[in-house]
Amino acid sequence: MTPAAARARARRELAALAHTVTRWDEALLDQAVLHLADLGQPFGMNDIRELIPEDACTRAGLYFQALIHTAGAVHHVGYVTSINPRAKGKPVGTYLLTADGRDYLLARRSDRRIAGRAA
Repeated sequence: MTPAAARARARRELAALAHTVTRWDEALLDQAVLHLADLGQPFGMNDIRELIPEDACTRAGLYFQALIHTAGAVHHVGYVTSINPRAKGKPVGTYLLTADGRDYLLARRSDRRIAGRAA
């Protein structure tokens, strides 16, 4: 399998699992990303892992991959070593939230509030 084919397969498999991220997890992770972005420093899964409960961390990777693949939401700036013991020192990306990404997350938060009032 070529690297391009492997990436395409991984994206399909991640997309198929995306529905397992609950609206609650999405809201929690959106809040964490907005907070980290407000600090003005690159952030990644290590930072998210330090902020949210372990239960939500099990789905955070799917969430973060979806955010990365949302056109223009984040800008990749580097790598750090993962703090996840199961990753065994694997490098993980660090990112900056773009203005479009911030608008996307804020709109999603607003949509959740509107939906919550209607319920």
